[in-house]
Amino acid sequence: MGLEVAAGAAIVGGIAREIDQKKAARRDAKRAVKREEAAAEIGAARQEAERQSAIRQQLRQERIRRAQVMAAAEAAGVAGSSVEAGVIGAGQTLAAAGQAFATGQTEAANLQTSLLQESADYRAKAAKHGAKAQMGGAIANLGVSAFTTGAVQFPTGD
Repeated sequence: MGLEVAAGAAIVGGIAREIDQKKAARRDAKRAVKREEAAAEIGAARQEAERQSAIRQQLRQERIRRAQVMAAAEAAGVAGSSVEAGVIGAGQTLAAAGQAFATGQTEAANLQTSLLQESADYRAKAAKHGAKAQMGGAIANLGVSAFTTGAVQFPTGD
């Protein structure tokens, strides 16, 4: 009688374990996909930021050219000293903008790396749950085999 109970417990326990681990594997796989999607969005945002930076760089170059023209006018004695102050201010603005852009790019790269690492972690967990689910299935099959091979007899109530 004890062997029948053990085989029945193996079947029920194995199937329950298999179902539970399959659910956990699906959940972790979904989490991994979400992290990958978030990382892709950040990558797209970084590309857009780079594009916008290129546009700003072109505008800056135009301002510099304009400032050079104004400086030349100053040298020729046809402009006031405010032109000189403007050129200096423009240089400071360019330096600050460059630093801000670099900081933003670094933060975006760090966030993207973090999300991709989380995704990899969830994929590893999903694989682990999948292996445990297979183990639960194997235990259930062992219990079924005990009954089908005749190693354990169903109680007849005699």
